[in-house]
Amino acid sequence: MGENDDAGLNATRRVGLQLDRDAAQRGGRWWNTPTARVIVDVVMAGPFATVLAGITEVLQEGQDPMWVVGGESATAAYEVAREWLDAGAEPSEVGDWLRAGCWAAEAARRMADVGLRPSRLLDAEGKPRHLVDAGPEGEIPVALAVAESYITAHEAVRVVVGQAVGKP
Repeated sequence: MGENDDAGLNATRRVGLQLDRDAAQRGGRWWNTPTARVIVDVVMAGPFATVLAGITEVLQEGQDPMWVVGGESATAAYEVAREWLDAGAEPSEVGDWLRAGCWAAEAARRMADVGLRPSRLLDAEGKPRHLVDAGPEGEIPVALAVAESYITAHEAVRVVVGQAVGKP
């Protein structure tokens, strides 16, 4: 087992201990505790939890919460996660869309619709691979250029395959 496996085991052990503490404090059974109900809700949330995990990872990597979700509250993150799901984004790709520079779920949808996936936009270190000239702002990631409407999703494809795109 690797280091990440140990972290997962520690987290599950912590959950088990919390369930036991809750049951002892309430004089009931662990499966009837508020913590158990939250766990069930999170598991049932499936795709939402995956999107929220991607957002959380990007924030933990140091991205600005104002850029990622428009604020520092969990409510803001919830609303943005819903936007990604409503746009039809693949839940497991949301973190990579954000890493690629795409803060807008609809822009990610437009890129996905023309065949771009965030894996094509990131290098091996998870940093934006393709940049475009945004005029006075200088070079910006191609996914950000689409999100900011400097270029279209079709033009982004041209950038990714190595064809020149004119200045905005």
